[in-house]
Amino acid sequence: MRLEEKEKRNMAISRQSRNIIIGAAAAVLIVAILAFLLGRGCGKEYGSTATGTTPAVTTGTTTTRTVPTDTRTTAAVVPAGPESGPVPEPGPEAVWIPEIISRSVNPEIADPGDPLTFSADVVGPASSVTITVYKRDTGDLALALPLAQGETVGDTTTWSAGAAAPAAKGVYRFLASATASDGSVVEMPGISAWTFCVGDPMVDCT
Repeated sequence: MRLEEKEKRNMAISRQSRNIIIGAAAAVLIVAILAFLLGRGCGKEYGSTATGTTPAVTTGTTTTRTVPTDTRTTAAVVPAGPESGPVPEPGPEAVWIPEIISRSVNPEIADPGDPLTFSADVVGPASSVTITVYKRDTGDLALALPLAQGETVGDTTTWSAGAAAPAAKGVYRFLASATASDGSVVEMPGISAWTFCVGDPMVDCT
């Protein structure tokens, strides 16, 4: 009886030992499988050679892993400038209105057909200057004489021209007018006209 009990006890111990060994081997196998799987996952994370990452470098027993670099670029933001408005149209050029400061006739007494010289002094630019002659008693137009531009001293220009005295005797009024660059016409301010005599001043020009 004692021998049978002893064999049973030995057999039970053998079964327990075998179960322990099988369990330990299974645990080792499971740990190995897990380690292999984890190793593959880590290799994918740190051992990849995709753009922007650097493979792990192993030196001796130490493994150095580098942090993946970000190769993405950010577009520079340029602040928007003020919107361009419509281009303004150029304004009209400033017009300098000429001023007639004097006018004259030489001689002031002449016979019909005698040469007369008319002149006018004008300050500022003028496109033309004209002397207009009227018969005083009738108001009839006797002469419209354009003057020629002459010498300029400072900002004053002398305009002059010659003409024959009217054929009819009597007193004649004359005035000067200047045309500005915009077409406007100005006359000498103040007294509107001066006079000259054609004929005998004691008879024809009284």
